[in-house]
Amino acid sequence: MGESGDGAHLVVKADAAGDPDYATALRLFVAEEQPGADAGGAAAIRRRPDDRPALQLRRLMGLRLELMVLAVAEVVALRYYRALADGGRDTLLVDV
Repeated sequence: MGESGDGAHLVVKADAAGDPDYATALRLFVAEEQPGADAGGAAAIRRRPDDRPALQLRRLMGLRLELMVLAVAEVVALRYYRALADGGRDTLLVDV
């Protein structure tokens, strides 16, 4: 679900940090994540009302902590997806 967002709030925070290279890197990160939102042609997961408190809390933490949360999710996902691919029998699952 998060990959389908445009990252606009992150870009605003990165711009405010005052480092143009940092802001450019963040824009590249957001752009790299977006194609994953429609992998395999599956419909995107819709937000639910109970997602909002976690999203608001993450945004209140500030840019650094918000990016740390996203980075941890990336690291976990790399291992998780590798395990699925290595043990998967479903062709689409292995391809994704």
